[in-house]
Amino acid sequence: MGVYESQNCGSFSLVSNCNTAMPVGVHSFASTAPLKIGCIYYIVIDGNGPAACSFSITVTGGSAVAPIPKLTGQITGKTNVCEGDIETYNIQGFVGACSNQWEVINGDVLSSTKTSVTVQWTTKGIGKICAIGMNACHEKKECLDVNIFGNVETDLGVFFTCPNQSVKIKNQNYYSGDHEILLKNFTGCDSLVKFMVIDHEVDPVQIDTVICFPDCFQLNNKSFCTSGKYDEKLQMKGFPFCDSLINLNLTVIKNDPEIRSSGNFSCSDTIVNLYSDSSKLFGAARYTYLWEDSLGNIIDTTPNISIKKAGLYILKIKQY
Repeated sequence: MGVYESQNCGSFSLVSNCNTAMPVGVHSFASTAPLKIGCIYYIVIDGNGPAACSFSITVTGGSAVAPIPKLTGQITGKTNVCEGDIETYNIQGFVGACSNQWEVINGDVLSSTKTSVTVQWTTKGIGKICAIGMNACHEKKECLDVNIFGNVETDLGVFFTCPNQSVKIKNQNYYSGDHEILLKNFTGCDSLVKFMVIDHEVDPVQIDTVICFPDCFQLNNKSFCTSGKYDEKLQMKGFPFCDSLINLNLTVIKNDPEIRSSGNFSCSDTIVNLYSDSSKLFGAARYTYLWEDSLGNIIDTTPNISIKKAGLYILKIKQY
């Protein structure tokens, strides 16, 4: 008589000593390998020895009924992972299970043993990893929930900068162009950040203007009172507050009125003519003439006048 085990009912392994001769009476035997609770074993009697066609088997301790498998401890491993991560999970084992297997939701099993499994998590969401203990009569499943966080892609859009300036992200300067940064988000998963940096080009502004002396041209809180070319930098009032170059070409016109008279009053000459033709005028422009007396009264608006009494006369010439 002997005790055998088999996983497939095709091949058998002897797990006890073998009594080859058993005369009538009581006989005992011992196992030669550890027996597993929950597994099926076969007692084989081959009739070797005196003929004994009637026999009985008595269970003197324990039970011949298969128990419900029970997991020893818990499944251990990471419960917060990123999509694409590969992690290993472990158990101590099952009591009362002759075999066990692994089951995974939202992931793929890469390799496994009775007490460990390596999984690649493929789909974001709630995943599960389950250890299943089985015997001939019962099956027990124990599971562990796993949070699978997705890898995030974020498009920050466009950043405008002044020429040759940069955008600073995570202590790194990024200049004009398309950029991608691989960061870690709050879950520890990959976060791909995309953005574009564009130089805000500001074209120079050309100002050509003419003013009359003694006026001054006001620009950038400054006064420009003499002819010349000037370069002034102004800052944009809106973002990104770039400098704007203004090229000022200023011409200051200074006309110098001068009065020429035909003579002085006398007993024979009671009319004196006053002329403006000796005035120094700037360019071939159009002018208006104002003749005033000593009280500031306008007495004429032509280039030349005739007067009949002595006094102070003022000539004002305006260009337009």
